[in-house]
Parts: sequence; structure tokens; C-alpha cells
Amino acid sequence: MRHFLANIQWISYDKGGRKALPNVGTTYFPHIVLDKDIYQTPWSIAFSVVPCEHDGKCLISFRMLVDNEGTRQFCAGITPGNNFRLFEGKQLVAKGTIV
Repeated sequence: MRHFLANIQWISYDKGGRKALPNVGTTYFPHIVLDKDIYQTPWSIAFSVVPCEHDGKCLISFRMLVDNEGTRQFCAGITPGNNFRLFEGKQLVAKGTIV
């Protein structure tokens, strides 16, 4: 399954983000929504949580949670420079850019 590199910025708790970041080393399963997706369809992804800079910026490598025709079509649209948002349910937890 293909992996994608991305820079993310966690949203602070006072701006509606998570109360605490996921523990480093755990696998995290948010939904991703590409900013350019006209349908704003959420897709499940997985990545290992890595240490972040003090301001909440991290470089991650993520993969789609499911490998099927729909996700392969979605992945074809993931290109460097694309912006996206990560959600836990309806809660925005991070914003990012594909590297």
C-alpha cells in the first residue's frame, strides 16, 4: 500500500483541536479531507504518531486504511502541494500539506 509524506499542523485545544496530542509511537486513525475535493469526502487514513516541534508541526507518513478501487482513485488525486484537513468525527484536529 502506498505511503504519502505530509507536513501537518495540529490544531490547538483553544482553537477547537484535541485536548492532548496522540501519544508518540501509537498508530492514529483520523479522516482526511482534501481541500480541493469538491465533494469534501472523508477517507480513513493511518499513521504512526511522531514527535512534533514545539508549535505542533510534524512530518508524517500516512497510508489509506483500506485498499480498494475507491481509495486508489482518491490516491491518484493526492499530489505534492495539496492541502488537507484531518478530522476525528466532525472535529478538526490538524491541517496539512502533501510533500
